[in-house]
Amino acid sequence: STDGSYYIVVGEGQENRYKQVIVVPSFHEDLPVKEIGDNAFSNGNYAQVILQEGITKIGNASFDDCNYLTEIHLPTTLKSIGYLAFGECMFASITLPEGLEFIGESAFYRCINLQELYIPENVMMIEDDLCYQCTSLKTIEVSPANANYVSKDNALFTKDMKQLMIY
Repeated sequence: STDGSYYIVVGEGQENRYKQVIVVPSFHEDLPVKEIGDNAFSNGNYAQVILQEGITKIGNASFDDCNYLTEIHLPTTLKSIGYLAFGECMFASITLPEGLEFIGESAFYRCINLQELYIPENVMMIEDDLCYQCTSLKTIEVSPANANYVSKDNALFTKDMKQLMIY
């Protein structure tokens, strides 16, 4: 971070370049790891990514074009997912944590294996084209307690039903 109080992961490092499983820890050198930086793991060959508790933000295109990524574990502390964060990943489902507040534009762009998506209660903002070209997406559900979004007939709408987000 700019003030030196926490770490932002900016890449996987040479020793992790060809690993199948990446675990991003909660702490590094006695400081918390709070963010995954923009493009940090893009174009990686990972099958599984585990983000440990404490991480609050996944930056833009952080895992974009990870064509082998079939499993991702997100921490309950996550608040924000950036633009194209998981573009072209191969997971069939993803569990978004209840504390998530923001999902950036095209966050799941061309996740062609994604079959279901559940929007948790605290999501306040979903930008456009959330699941653009997610050709296997069959089920979209929203927490009944979400104040901003609703699902009806497997489509995602703003709560007032004035804007169709995904169909």
